[in-house]
Amino acid sequence: SVLEQWSQGIPLEDHMFWTRPLRSWEVEEVIKLESIVKKISLGSDKDVLKWANNKSIYSTKLATELLWHSSPQIDWKFVWKLKVPQKIKLFLWKVHLGILPTKSLLASRGVISSDNVACSLCRMERETDVHLLLECELSRQVWNNISAWWFLNSLLPKEFSLKRLWDQSKKFSTKKARQVWKIVVRASLWILWLARNKENFNQVKTDVQSLVATIKQQAKEWCLAFNLIHESSVIWWNGNPMGVLTNSEKMQFKELMSKAAD
Repeated sequence: SVLEQWSQGIPLEDHMFWTRPLRSWEVEEVIKLESIVKKISLGSDKDVLKWANNKSIYSTKLATELLWHSSPQIDWKFVWKLKVPQKIKLFLWKVHLGILPTKSLLASRGVISSDNVACSLCRMERETDVHLLLECELSRQVWNNISAWWFLNSLLPKEFSLKRLWDQSKKFSTKKARQVWKIVVRASLWILWLARNKENFNQVKTDVQSLVATIKQQAKEWCLAFNLIHESSVIWWNGNPMGVLTNSEKMQFKELMSKAAD
């Protein structure tokens, strides 16, 4: 074999290993390869793939764990079990991975000029996913309005993040309230992204109140679709979402008891 002959002292660049004479640049590459191979020590154990950082045997489970610990803590089961359409789950997956096609990302890949990376909504800062969805002045005003709608304290401390948004659900005592709050967060992120695209591609400007109204409508439709709120209670949705939840539970309980009686 090649390795046996090489171990006997024949250099890898020798013509006997190749179907044709090597060119000068190929000889240089083979010499580099030889220097690497010489550092390899073969043993009698069975060949296995191991991670260089901890010498553990490779497995997909270990790969997942390493990726998990080297990236922001994301509960992927949580993302894929969201009560929203599939395209919204894919959108949120991209948000969490930081791979939304923002101007900053597109410029880094050479798709657009690096001179054309201003935020589509504010035209003031570089358009990254974090800036667009969380830090842009328009986005911050939207989140403040959503916070006030749900009678929460301001969502916008210095360390504002997606994780902090999701964690706001812990302030609610019922499972349904936590579910609905997360739907509102998803709707907000999605509508902000759509507003960015309308401004960027169609030159359609928007304002805070229009965005908030659209977010409320979108969240309401998703909540109705997944039977989280009752149709008879939605008249209070824009002013008191917690009241809608409370009344919806009463109405759903009455309907359940009525069906049981029949």
